Amino acid sequence: DSVDFHFSGTLTSPSSVPGCKLHIFSNDQIAFEAFEGVVKQPLKLTTTSKDTYAFNIRMAIPLDPGLYYYLIEDAKENTLFVQKFTVR
Repeated sequence: DSVDFHFSGTLTSPSSVPGCKLHIFSNDQIAFEAFEGVVKQPLKLTTTSKDTYAFNIRMAIPLDPGLYYYLIEDAKENTLFVQKFTVR
């Protein structure tokens, strides 16, 4: 089954942040260490104010029930944010 995934938020940075990506990983440690996620999606950023950028993604993702992690990285592959979520 597919999960309707809606992901939105803002990033704050003193410089432009082109090339940011969203990654979604299952709770599989080996896949995470190999950086083999279930989703890799560029983040389209919109400037909302000085140094603040918004993003909004909607997609259907085939995910089994379980624990997942999303990660946002910049163009230099620096991790900006990590959080977990559960599919029931």
